[in-house]
Amino acid sequence: MAQSVTAVWANLYAVCQSLYPPPVLVSFGDPGTYQPDVIVAVMGGAATVGQPVMTPTRPQEFVVTTEIIFSVFAPGGDPTQQASSTAAWVMHDQLVAWLRTSPNETLSGACRSAFVTAETVVFSNAFDPVSNNQTGCVTELTATVTAHVRI
Repeated sequence: MAQSVTAVWANLYAVCQSLYPPPVLVSFGDPGTYQPDVIVAVMGGAATVGQPVMTPTRPQEFVVTTEIIFSVFAPGGDPTQQASSTAAWVMHDQLVAWLRTSPNETLSGACRSAFVTAETVVFSNAFDPVSNNQTGCVTELTATVTAHVRI
């Protein structure tokens, strides 16, 4: 497979589908209105272009970043936030370990290397819209995957 920006995104989606089987919802982009307890969303990203390499074919270097969100809902009160957070980090660590195992870092030839370069975490409470009672806790862990592509 030739290296390309879109191949990086497609292959990250395929990897997430294989790492996180149902009942986890793996979505390419926003998962929409269907909100199961565990969601892995391969969201948008960015691609920056470097100066062409000094060879006759003048290939260019792209740095592709992709955000992958691990969203975990745990029913119950405040003590469940830790359970939600732990579950999100376990899934994150599966992706990190997968990318560290050669030759996975090339995403099936879509890039020269890909690895997780940053994480952010948001904790929140979930509420019933009718009663306004807390129904559980949510952790949204966003992992940024950076891939180096030469086109």
